[in-house]
Amino acid sequence: MFQVRIIVKLGGKVGELNLFNRDLADLCGIQPGKAGEWLSGCIERLSLVELARIMTELELFTLDDVFDVEIIGTPPPAEGRRERIMKKVEPKRKERKAEEKERRDRKMAEMRRQIEEEVRMELKSSRRKRKQH
Repeated sequence: MFQVRIIVKLGGKVGELNLFNRDLADLCGIQPGKAGEWLSGCIERLSLVELARIMTELELFTLDDVFDVEIIGTPPPAEGRRERIMKKVEPKRKERKAEEKERRDRKMAEMRRQIEEEVRMELKSSRRKRKQH
């Protein structure tokens, strides 16, 4: 078992410049709370637009300046990667296929019902016309 930990290093880069959260927010046009999240590394949802703006304004040109990625534990070997992934994906594919078949079947049943209703209405209309003549 392994985990991937992403460490945001912006706090150190901003600290080197003696900037405050509010300075970063004003510089990048983001909310001060968001700037605080970026600097503390506690980012709930990563916004690539914000990241690009921050990197541009701080003149950081590689993701290595912003993030460190740590692998904790022992990752699986490269051999068999495709098979392991496909083994996880296959049940979801079967589920999607079954849901799609069910949706198509419901749609076809609805179309048949509409056609039957139209035929009934047409027969009813033609019977009335015959009775009137």
